[in-house]
Amino acid sequence: MFHNKRKTIALFSCNSHGEYQREICTGAAMQAEKLGYNLAIFTCYGNYGQNPLYALGEKDIFSLPDYEEFSGIIVAGDTFSIDEAMEEVVESFQEKANCPIVSLRQKMDGINNILVDNTASMGGMLRHLIECHGAKDIAFMPGRKGHPDAEERLCAFYQIMEEYHLPVSEHRVYYGDFWKNQGKAACDWFMEEGKCPDAIVCANDYMAMAVIDELYKRNLNVPQDVIVTGYDGIKSGLIYSPSVTTVRVDFTDMAKKAVSLIDKHQTDPSVEDIFMTAELKARESCGCLADNHSSIVYYRCMNHDNIVDHDNLEMQFCFMNIQLGRVERFDQINPIIQSYIYNIE
Repeated sequence: MFHNKRKTIALFSCNSHGEYQREICTGAAMQAEKLGYNLAIFTCYGNYGQNPLYALGEKDIFSLPDYEEFSGIIVAGDTFSIDEAMEEVVESFQEKANCPIVSLRQKMDGINNILVDNTASMGGMLRHLIECHGAKDIAFMPGRKGHPDAEERLCAFYQIMEEYHLPVSEHRVYYGDFWKNQGKAACDWFMEEGKCPDAIVCANDYMAMAVIDELYKRNLNVPQDVIVTGYDGIKSGLIYSPSVTTVRVDFTDMAKKAVSLIDKHQTDPSVEDIFMTAELKARESCGCLADNHSSIVYYRCMNHDNIVDHDNLEMQFCFMNIQLGRVERFDQINPIIQSYIYNIE
């Protein structure tokens, strides 16, 4: 696969444009380079919030690699949007791979796992809302039904509500899909009994932002009328207004740990689980004064600059297309392209 003498680590992930996926790819690439490994990334688009036909690629892309070539495998199983694809990858590992395997965020028997302590992390979030903000009527939006993270975070929700003797009615739990297209349906469900909850706790930041968008459409303000929180601590939640209160895990560091674990297990075949700690980031969407206001301002400025740069790039490409549409000879094309190349450097 690679024409050098380095050993190769494979990373399997779906929905590669997601922020979590970008972070683990970055972390794995950095640590692989540091420790002298090649990194081969196998990915596909996935189907979160999209046409299910996109998911067909999941079962095909992972049939491409020769698993015997790898000295280690990292799998982000919870990014797979169809169970059949994950099952086929696991079967391929078991049948063909002869190397250390590390699963990120999802417990898999017989291999190494790097996991997030969802119970403690979500418990900290809920205690903050109850003890610091006086929330009693709390709604919860887990991700896809049956997804390990969704179920663990939902379990933590029930445990904390029971601990504080707070009731949970049928219309206080709505399964989402970890993406942005369930905000309206969730709010419809939470408010069907005619009462708005004190807080809506979401199992990731994308769903939290979707809920906030829908609440604003209903003339409800966050956090003045309803507190909304997320989970994962993605950068877009920091840029968003209001900035999203969340629980942050350093996924770049998680991927670095996975590569280091593979390197360690080249000589040590033992299997182990590593648990990552998560940090509560109390921001604007719960009513807290942001303790990292400078970071919020920085990322909002960066986002503004990116929008300006994108608009300029789009405009320049329009001008280039107009000029290219007027050429009469092939030798006229290159000078025009060269005059616009600075836009993508």
